[in-house]
Amino acid sequence: MWMPHNNPRVFGARSNLSAPTNWGASTNWGEPGDSGEPGDSGGPGDLGELDVFGGSGTDGDREVREFTPRFLSDGDRPWLRRLLYEYESSVGAPVHMRRERIRLLEVTLSVNAYAFRDAARVLDQLYGSKVGAPVKPRVARRTLFTSRGGSVAEARRIAAHALGVSPQELADSLLADLPSERIVCAPKSAVTLDELMVRVNLASIQSLLRSSRHVTLRVDGGAKDVLRYVHLVGLLGVVRAAADGGFVIHISGPLALFRRTTMYARALAGVVPRLSWCREFELRARCRIDGEECSFRVSTGAPIFPVKEPRRFDSQVEERFFRDFQKAVQGIKAPRPTVE
Repeated sequence: MWMPHNNPRVFGARSNLSAPTNWGASTNWGEPGDSGEPGDSGGPGDLGELDVFGGSGTDGDREVREFTPRFLSDGDRPWLRRLLYEYESSVGAPVHMRRERIRLLEVTLSVNAYAFRDAARVLDQLYGSKVGAPVKPRVARRTLFTSRGGSVAEARRIAAHALGVSPQELADSLLADLPSERIVCAPKSAVTLDELMVRVNLASIQSLLRSSRHVTLRVDGGAKDVLRYVHLVGLLGVVRAAADGGFVIHISGPLALFRRTTMYARALAGVVPRLSWCREFELRARCRIDGEECSFRVSTGAPIFPVKEPRRFDSQVEERFFRDFQKAVQGIKAPRPTVE
């Protein structure tokens, strides 16, 4: 089991991060040099509405604007309810019909476009799709293309007869595996508005991290799962024990890399939902939005959707040892030292 020591420990293939700094509002973080734009670093369309707070900092000669992400609140429930209704009513219909209805709804609603698209992306993941056809599309295409007939209608009739379906059912099956022709299916469990709101908030923060250059985490209480995840996915950074307890982790963002930024950004985004299980956490990140250097902060109590509860033990051996040790010490009382 990997655990950090008091001295700085580098994890990942390489790192050129500076030493951790203080956590005050005016902190000027050390970070990797500018390595250019990655191929997939998100963009303004992935961001929620930004509200400026705390003024701005400096990075050399550049001014760094500080902002806080706008989380969804009760005022967003009306349009979220309409959006959720559109997805619920699209179950059983082709994906392209759902897309048209969502596009029309976005035009008619007077809401923040970024928040709407974040919510739509979250619901796209929850409401998946499947191939709904009487015949497997590959089988239908192979049978039709190998059928011998004097015309297209004759070949279609022969292929349909060979497959035991009608010509119309054969035609419906030919392209049924295209993404736009797949059938929308319902999620495993019903989606509530409260769950949708925290999921959208999580997606908003993850979108920001995809365009980040440097991320600093301070975690205390329940940090084991965060440290394990950071190590396993190979994020580049430095971890130290904080003076007041917990750990401080400095991680390179996707903008600090030259290649494979999409995979790295996805791995970095996976840190966010694990922070909810920490007793205290603080996330600060430097990112680039529309060519402007910005920084944002998220801390304990942020309404983001958590992952499932992390496992308490790393292995069955560790869990068995804990149970056996608990049984062994039952009824044992340590004698109190007497002071003479």
